[in-house]
Amino acid sequence: MRGNRKISTKMNVVAKQTVNMGIIMLTLFAMVIFNMLSSLNCKQLAKTIGEKERVLAKLEQDCQRESYRWEQMKTADGLETALRDDGLSMHYPKAGQVVRMDSRGNPLPGQIAVFKAAQRKNDIRAQVSASSSAKRRR
Repeated sequence: MRGNRKISTKMNVVAKQTVNMGIIMLTLFAMVIFNMLSSLNCKQLAKTIGEKERVLAKLEQDCQRESYRWEQMKTADGLETALRDDGLSMHYPKAGQVVRMDSRGNPLPGQIAVFKAAQRKNDIRAQVSASSSAKRRR
């Protein structure tokens, strides 16, 4: 029986070493798989980030181009060109047509355009009252 015990003890040592080696191998295998998956995930994220950066760069270029075009259209020459392209004919107002306003939106007093507008309003009222009184007489 003693011999059997010694063999059994040796088998237990070999079995323990085999189990330990298996655990180490499984741990190493799991680490390699985890590393491969994380590497793949990082590559995919880098690719996605690259695509987003390209889209952002394109949008920034578009924005800059449109901003430049808008600035060019706001100049007097740009406005005239745009109006001409649309078939519209506009001219700058005469001095008597310009009404300057204060910060509250009221016209500044003493302007020729304000005086002419008030005069036109009175003329229209006179015409309306004259036509309505003529209709009443009939």
